[in-house]
Amino acid sequence: MEDGGGTGAVRVGDLLVDGGARTVSRDGATIELPRLSFDLLQALIESSPNAVSGDELMARVWNGVVVSPATIAKRVELLRQALDDDAANPRYIELVRGYGYRLAAPVELPGTPKRGGSRFRAAIGIVTLVVAVLLLTAWLGKSNRMSTTTQPAPTVAVLPFESLGDDPEERWFADGLTEEISHEIARGGSLLVTGRTSTFALRGSVQDAQSLGDSLGVAYLLEGSVRQDGDKLRVIARLTDTADGFQLWSETFDAPIEDALRVQRTIAARVAERLGPGSPPRERPDPAEASQNPEAYALYLQAVSLSPYPNGIDLPRAQALIEQVVRLDPEFAPGWNRLAAIHGRRLFFDRSYPLASPDALLTIRDAVERALAIDPTIGEAYANLAGIAWAFENDLGKAAGLLEQAVRLDAWNLEILSLARDFTRAIGDLQTSKILGQFILRRDPLCPGCRSQLAGTLECMGELQAAERELRVMDRGDSTARFALNLGKLRLAAGDIATARAYFERVESPAQRLAAEVMLQHYVGNSEAAAGTMDQLASLDPAANWMLQASTAAMLGENDLAVERLRFGVANQFVFAQGLICEGGPWNELRQREDWQELMLVLGRNRDGSQAVSFSLPPLPDGL
Repeated sequence: MEDGGGTGAVRVGDLLVDGGARTVSRDGATIELPRLSFDLLQALIESSPNAVSGDELMARVWNGVVVSPATIAKRVELLRQALDDDAANPRYIELVRGYGYRLAAPVELPGTPKRGGSRFRAAIGIVTLVVAVLLLTAWLGKSNRMSTTTQPAPTVAVLPFESLGDDPEERWFADGLTEEISHEIARGGSLLVTGRTSTFALRGSVQDAQSLGDSLGVAYLLEGSVRQDGDKLRVIARLTDTADGFQLWSETFDAPIEDALRVQRTIAARVAERLGPGSPPRERPDPAEASQNPEAYALYLQAVSLSPYPNGIDLPRAQALIEQVVRLDPEFAPGWNRLAAIHGRRLFFDRSYPLASPDALLTIRDAVERALAIDPTIGEAYANLAGIAWAFENDLGKAAGLLEQAVRLDAWNLEILSLARDFTRAIGDLQTSKILGQFILRRDPLCPGCRSQLAGTLECMGELQAAERELRVMDRGDSTARFALNLGKLRLAAGDIATARAYFERVESPAQRLAAEVMLQHYVGNSEAAAGTMDQLASLDPAANWMLQASTAAMLGENDLAVERLRFGVANQFVFAQGLICEGGPWNELRQREDWQELMLVLGRNRDGSQAVSFSLPPLPDGL
């Protein structure tokens, strides 16, 4: 199809749509459409017969301005009303659940009155040939995308199951059960399942099913409740279609608590039966089968809910729980893997952690070895070993191989994929980090840390507009100032001083306010004032501000100070420095310096800051 500026007229069912005149008519009667509605229709025509995602519509109809899924859905509803279309039985616009929209009617050239003679037939033949060539060209350009857009995987979010008891441990159990059901559904490979951060952010929401579906970008919701009564367990599960709020399935499970694993698998199987082709047969034994101790499994669910990647919710409590698990059931491989992960996260993030690094690493390795002895095909074990190799051994090649193995074994596991995303950015493999970041956000769209990570990667790649779009999704424009500095900096790069200043006025951190002031002063050419403010920023404690000081100094051309602060970061916060320092951005002026190049070698990069360690990304669940 022609692009949005095309002048040709086409038929969409009984509609005549003229892209040049921007008119729509039916049987000679004009249908008045507002600009956004016409642009939406034109975007669907251009992509027909393929579906168009919400992100694509945002870019093409709203020119990249970030709008909510609810705004897109409302615009579709207005267009349907204007065209006298019915969402339940669409003639023109069809919902692709959990993905976007596509045209239900075929797109054709307008009919031409019949005329005799070979010249007319030849003309028709030429037109047909030209159209065929154009369509073939468009198809070749879109062929990679078609594999993921024509038949998008059904999407489902598992909302936190409500605990009907008052004991906090029962809530932890319900949260862990929710996560394990989510993992069990994702393991099947036929459904795309929303991540924990997004679903748990909506705990207790009063939104209806359609609004929740719009917020999460999913077609279906699984929710329910859990009640524990001694050694008895009651779980109620409900599956809802977000398009109309219709309940597709509901079931109550009454079982002894030792059957919790069977209950969660049954729920996952019921969901797969209704939404997809079902889970394929497992190619390996499931290590969770090994847990025959109901108390151990209940404690395991609680520990899982308290220790998500990267730094957990209550790691000391999670450690105490998981230590009970491995004592009660030493043949339960997931317990050992979770024990290793918790010790690794405490060693890296928790200042109250009592073990010295050598003792902690011995504990982690012992736990992983015990897990692998039970089952050597669990991705989490290799991810734990990769974390040790990366963060504590500085063996990036070893870490890359272990992470490849972890992703290959458990590509549904968002914790493993998040670790791989962070690692690939650290080694300078920005394209792979971007792919992983985009995939994770498809499954966890309300995760602010995931979106911030992707924005940082895009900024490193020089994709500043895309980085700004990601940050603006999270920026509420009120007192929340977490992303105001970065948004202001990106607006400055675009030459928009007024908007940059408005963002900078929302910055709350004293150090960030100084950096913002330096940027504005430098941009308007007040070099003397910028240098004075930079001195104030440089006087702050580098332990908390080294990256801000380095990047701001580099922007001003104070390269000695920039390298000095970068050297501090590499010496004291090595893994963070790997992820924050990239080839582009403010560092371009430093790349020819010998001390910069030496820092790059220390970080495991090439001298110019480019990637030195290879990472081969195994296929992701939906073929992205």
